[in-house]
This record gives sequence, structure tokens and C-alpha cells, in this order.
Amino acid sequence: MKLMSTATKTRVTVEDSTANGYKMGYTFLEFLGDTVDDFFANNIQNMVLEICNKQIVGTKVNFETDAQGRIIKYTNLDDVKKQMKSFLEETMNELYTMPESQILKWKDIDVREVAKKININSLVDGSLGFLQLLFVYYGSEYKLGEVLTHNPGTETSYENSICTNSFIYDSGCYFIETMIGNNISTGELLKGNALMMSYVKTHFFPAGIPFKIISEESTQVGENRTVSQTSAYLEDMFDHSR
Repeated sequence: MKLMSTATKTRVTVEDSTANGYKMGYTFLEFLGDTVDDFFANNIQNMVLEICNKQIVGTKVNFETDAQGRIIKYTNLDDVKKQMKSFLEETMNELYTMPESQILKWKDIDVREVAKKININSLVDGSLGFLQLLFVYYGSEYKLGEVLTHNPGTETSYENSICTNSFIYDSGCYFIETMIGNNISTGELLKGNALMMSYVKTHFFPAGIPFKIISEESTQVGENRTVSQTSAYLEDMFDHSR
């Protein structure tokens, strides 16, 4: 089993309210690395994170929500994408000059050539993944308890099962969790069936503010399984700098 993880510290702020919703900001504050079993990979990861801290920290994505909290529009994505492209070029150029990157050169890997193949749109979309996760349950209604539905496969969709569960604690805090399982048939694979699972669980304060989120994406084909997990918690509800 190989593990590699990173952490991002972000801030969500309400910039303004309108008759139909809110104008908000999502700011990157810090990037952190975690220990991995591959020392070389850990070094490369930490170098990239160090450069990201210097260049990307402070970048803010502006967005708007409707009255129910659903994200309806990003207002400065084009500017963010241009900024990310510039950051990426600077990051790779700086990484290229570091001693550790010489090992990559010995393996005929040029980090600047790798950078050219990175899709900026995908990079920005990935950076917004947690933000979208933060607002995923807003604007919908959920019954208390567990609700299970099963959808047979069609020509345009896979067979899937959806389990939604919600619970209110005595304190007034509550959680909503959803698990979706997609079954890909043997006919579409070289060998065996595949099971793709998506799971999201969010804990809320009584006022509806999320304070803990766990998300997991997994794919299993035969005995091989890959898992990607995202977890987040609320560090501070208030901006003490004001």
C-alpha cells in the first residue's frame, strides 16, 4: 500500500448579501505535506508544496450562491486560471533548478515538459473540489433516517444504488451522509466487474454551518482497489483580523 497526502488550509468568507443570495470568497491560506513511504517522492512533494505556499497562498476565488446556499456562479475563474498557469510555470522552473530534480533528469524526465501537459482547467477544478463539497447538501431536502434507492442500468447510465442517511443529535447538531455505488458490468471490462463508490458525510451545527466533512471515492476491480479520501474540519468560525 502506498500513501501520499497533502492538506490545504482555506478560508470561506461572506463578502456581501443580495436579494437572491450571497457573494462569497474562497481563499487559499496554506499547503501542507504529509509523510509518505517513498523518501524521494516525499521530497518532491514537499518542494512543490513549499513553492505553492509562496506563490498560491492568498489567491481568492469569488463565487455566488442562491438563497438556499447552492453555488450558482464563479465570477473570476478566468483570472484564477491565468494566475494558476503563471504559478505553475514558475513552480516548475524553480523545481527544475533544485538538486533533487536532477534525479528526474537521470530518468529522462523533464519537469518543464511535464508542466506543459498539465491541464489548467482540470487543475483549477480540482482546487475547487473541496469548495463544491462544502456546499453539496445545500438547497435540497432530506428525510430523517435511512433512505435506499436502486436504479437499474440503462444505455446511458450504470446500475447504481444510493443510500442517504440523516440524523439530528440532542444538541441540535446533525449530519447528512450519502453513499452511491455504481456497478460496471463484465462486458465493459477486460476482466471482472468494477464497483465505483462515492461517499460524503457532512456534520452541521444547528444553524446549518458545516464543521466536519468526510468524502471518499473508491474503485475496485477484482482484488485491486484504489481509494481517494478527503476530510476537513472547521478550525475557526471567526476572522480575528477584523
